[in-house]
Amino acid sequence: MVLLEFSSLEAAENWYNCEEYQSASKYRRQSSVGKMVIQEARGVTDNPDPLL
Repeated sequence: MVLLEFSSLEAAENWYNCEEYQSASKYRRQSSVGKMVIQEARGVTDNPDPLL
């Protein structure tokens, strides 16, 4: 599992679509299986427990 944090949905989409990531991601896709999920923040950053 890989977890990345971005300041906004736009920042995450910009990273995903950037030339550098797209160039490198072909190697990841050849050697692994996975899904990408983008979840926007709940607005509570002092306690990241999803059950709260």
